[in-house]
Amino acid sequence: MVLMLAPCASLRKQLSKTQQLLKGHGMSTSAKSVRFDDNSMWVELSDGRTLGIPLAWFPRLMHADPEHRQKCELSVNGIHWDELDEDISVAGLLAGRGDSTRATKTAA
Repeated sequence: MVLMLAPCASLRKQLSKTQQLLKGHGMSTSAKSVRFDDNSMWVELSDGRTLGIPLAWFPRLMHADPEHRQKCELSVNGIHWDELDEDISVAGLLAGRGDSTRATKTAA
């Protein structure tokens, strides 16, 4: 059972202001489609751009079989793979960010 609570009026107003600011900075772009080849994920955006992202940036996708990669849901904010427990935001892709849920190794 999923319980969804409506945000209070002040939070709703703040969210609306944030959404307006993001739209003013080109952040209303969303994913229209996703496809894969052996090494990359290709995301077609609503503004006409296509992003090529190395699968190495997202280990869950890289190690998933092609059937599971294709089972994604597109939303206004990004891409979700329920079976893989993976969520990728369009804003993150545009900023060049990969998987931020795993610790990165740094050289000393």
